[in-house]
Amino acid sequence: MTADDVNVYMMQVSNELVEDGTSPTNIAAAMMVTALLLYANTLSKQDYLEVIDGIFTKAHRFIEKRTTNLH
Repeated sequence: MTADDVNVYMMQVSNELVEDGTSPTNIAAAMMVTALLLYANTLSKQDYLEVIDGIFTKAHRFIEKRTTNLH
């Protein structure tokens, strides 16, 4: 599967879960924990720390862009 295929599949599963009554924040939390575990099990400790640092130090850019697009 390509990255795009995986993304489409994950969105389909997420949408189905929401339709079945699962909280979107619970889905997001589970996906985030899974992503962090995958990074931890795949990357070296240093690479993992760099990825995590990048995610959390740059998150405001994503949030600001998404909020701007909503208006």
